[in-house]
Amino acid sequence: MRTLLQHPRYRNYVAWLASIAVIALGLALYRWSEPSKLPSHRNSGAMPRVGIHLENVPFSGYVGESKSWALWAHSIDLEHSQYSSATSISSATLKDIRNGVVFDSSSSSAGAVTAQSENQPSGTQTKSSNSHHTRREPAIGKPVMRFHAQEGRYFVGDTEPLPGQLSADFTSHWQLHLSGDVAITTRDGDTLRASAITVMEIVNRQTHKAEQRLQCDEGATIGRREVHIVANRMRYSIRDHTVELLDGVRATFKAGSFQSQRCFWSLEENLVRIPDPSSGMLDANRFRAERVTLDLTNDIYTATNGKLSFKSDPELTPSIQNAVGIRPK
Repeated sequence: MRTLLQHPRYRNYVAWLASIAVIALGLALYRWSEPSKLPSHRNSGAMPRVGIHLENVPFSGYVGESKSWALWAHSIDLEHSQYSSATSISSATLKDIRNGVVFDSSSSSAGAVTAQSENQPSGTQTKSSNSHHTRREPAIGKPVMRFHAQEGRYFVGDTEPLPGQLSADFTSHWQLHLSGDVAITTRDGDTLRASAITVMEIVNRQTHKAEQRLQCDEGATIGRREVHIVANRMRYSIRDHTVELLDGVRATFKAGSFQSQRCFWSLEENLVRIPDPSSGMLDANRFRAERVTLDLTNDIYTATNGKLSFKSDPELTPSIQNAVGIRPK
């Protein structure tokens, strides 16, 4: 009688099991040796990588053929996104920023957004997705502001979301996030001081016009001659020469002072509008009023209603309705 190992059916069964084992072993070895999948760019946070390190160099930004800004920095790290080439720079880290200048924009959104340094290797520049072109001699507008800061971050296009709710109505050409003893002087001699300010050039989604703005959410002081206003938040439109100051507004000017939760300052007219209830001093007299307007050029002050307490007689607090005050020269 034949043994079990000699039975044809048993030999076929053993061969079938051996084939399965070989296939399973091969699959296990393949999975073990397979490299792990890279995370997608969408979910990776797009962490930047340093592409080029520069020291003690000028650095300039352009929109099309127009120079938008220029600065000098002790240290610059040009960065590209995680899955792009080393020549496609999307952001930069700046240290010890000096001699910064922002130039008047042409209010046109045409042209690629780029930035480069004179000491940057050829063929490498920060750029938006449509920036393959040869630059001619750039057009340079009038300087609208000068600045310096201890540190900064530069972003091209939508590399960094716009602050607040601006993304709903605007796209970004570029942003400069300045921090550390930021000091700005405008072409009209106005001064801004803050621990951090964002300088940006944005494009209106409807009109396609470009404009430059400043935004601060960490406390700022703006001054013009004898007027100084401090607020926790500030919105400054360079094109319109207007400033919106919000949250804990405190101001001093030639005739007195006021405090409120917000005010709007038209720098061109030198007119301050305070829509919310405010209080302060006017020619050494205390006041509480609503919807105050201060014409700082002509020393004319108006309010819809409120109370005025005279220094000579503190008990006398007459109400004021649609008052207009003219300070004698």
